[in-house]
Amino acid sequence: MPKQRLEGTIRRRGGLWQVFLSVGLGSDGRSHRRSVTCASEEEVRAKLLELNLAKSKGQLERLRPQDVRRLYGQLLAKGVSVGMVHHV
Repeated sequence: MPKQRLEGTIRRRGGLWQVFLSVGLGSDGRSHRRSVTCASEEEVRAKLLELNLAKSKGQLERLRPQDVRRLYGQLLAKGVSVGMVHHV
């Protein structure tokens, strides 16, 4: 049986592993991606499979600005320090 090809990128950065998956284009025409950082290559490969399954079921969407504001508000209410977010 041939190996299943998954959409996404895996890379090692420092001692951690990262996976990136495109979740579509925004209204500005730019690509929006979901990224996850894991401790091991096995974890990141499992996360890539999980993200691909979620995307195929339509369960993976990009975060809207109001979602991010709500999340920061919840973190601040719990006393979690929220630092600066930099877009690259």
